[in-house]
Amino acid sequence: MIAIFKREFKSYFHNLTGFVFIAVYLLALGFFVSSYNLKYANSSITYALSDMSLAMIVVTPIITMRVISGDRRSGASKLLYSLPISSSEIVLGKYSALIAVFAIPTAATALVPLLLNFFGDINFVSSYGALTAFFLFGMAIISICTFISSLSDNIVVCGIVSYITLIFLYFANAVTALLPEGSVWAEILSFISLFGAFDKFIYGIFDLKAVIYYISLTVIFVFLTVRSVEKKRFA
Repeated sequence: MIAIFKREFKSYFHNLTGFVFIAVYLLALGFFVSSYNLKYANSSITYALSDMSLAMIVVTPIITMRVISGDRRSGASKLLYSLPISSSEIVLGKYSALIAVFAIPTAATALVPLLLNFFGDINFVSSYGALTAFFLFGMAIISICTFISSLSDNIVVCGIVSYITLIFLYFANAVTALLPEGSVWAEILSFISLFGAFDKFIYGIFDLKAVIYYISLTVIFVFLTVRSVEKKRFA
């Protein structure tokens, strides 16, 4: 697993994918911090993080669409499958590398509350609680897109399906607000809305249910990815 992790992590910076992901992430972060915080001397990072969840729709498929499908397309999967390692180790190694790349700009984001403290008193507990939730949110959507990458050998198809899926999940929250409260469809859309689960953190509320929700989704989709790889490995 460690060997897979090292190989995958290095590959993101050999083919510039990692640099593109980090650059787009940081550009979006800079724009939202400037818009919400620097322009109005606002010391809260939560609103910038709210819009960063939208930016994740753009950047996530950049690094996930080829994570598994790319190996199949290039034939590298045959080498991986011939090694004495389990499908779980392959998937966890690849997924861990993705999270490591995501952790780099997230670590940079962790510096923002310290800078915003110069504009006024800032609630560090609320800010870093929201940032923790944002990281877990990122882990969840990365796991979903990784699973999508395991379903096809076509990188472009994986990228398109990932974008469509994330856009659907984003608008699920907006549609929920238009439906009658308590209706079946409203409950279903509310449950699958990853973006909606982040709303309470924007207002400084640490929602433990949302944290458990993100962790559960991550575990489920990593497991589904392992099963998908296992199925194709021994097909």
